[in-house]
Amino acid sequence: MRKGNRILAGLAVALVACGGSSASSDPRPETVTGLSVLRVENQSYVDFNIFVWRDETRQRLGRSTANTTQHYKIPTDVMTGQRRVRFAADPIGRQVEGITREIDVQPGDTVFLVIPP
Repeated sequence: MRKGNRILAGLAVALVACGGSSASSDPRPETVTGLSVLRVENQSYVDFNIFVWRDETRQRLGRSTANTTQHYKIPTDVMTGQRRVRFAADPIGRQVEGITREIDVQPGDTVFLVIPP
């Protein structure tokens, strides 16, 4: 299996949404309530640009550095109205982008995304 296909497969399998947590770019995301957060655990040796997709619009959340875990606040404009979103991890310097399945995200949810090695 090509490396790009493994990244895509890993992203599709590794996405889990759960409620009850809160978010901020603070190292302790539970200190702020009502915000939705994407928690990215990048187990890869490559940096990734992280995006959120709503309908056909892609919005950059930030950069996930190799071998780190980071939190990204999901913008409130993405969370208004319909809350079905997808997340994408685009490896920097490569032409492969992994996109998750569409999921429902509610205010206060923390979404976990694991990028495999």
